[in-house]
Amino acid sequence: MTVAGGPGSWYRLYNEPNLKKFHQPTVSGIDYPTVGVGQAYYDESLGALMVALLPGDEKKTGGKTTFKVTNLAHLSQLTPIIAVSSGHGPL
Repeated sequence: MTVAGGPGSWYRLYNEPNLKKFHQPTVSGIDYPTVGVGQAYYDESLGALMVALLPGDEKKTGGKTTFKVTNLAHLSQLTPIIAVSSGHGPL
């Protein structure tokens, strides 16, 4: 049987859990279904939180939405980089 994560992934899931994630930047409070999240992860080597937002409810297109990012350190040193897609494929 093929398992996502490769050999030993089930063992690692229960015996070597990623506890760092509780102290790393996290996205919450997504205004679903106005917007969706395709992916959100913290890349420790880059010190960057990567977030891919997706179009949600078409009736709310063009409206305002919000979400929250927690566990950010050194706010004065952050640089948001925003790339926009038409929603029809990758950036």
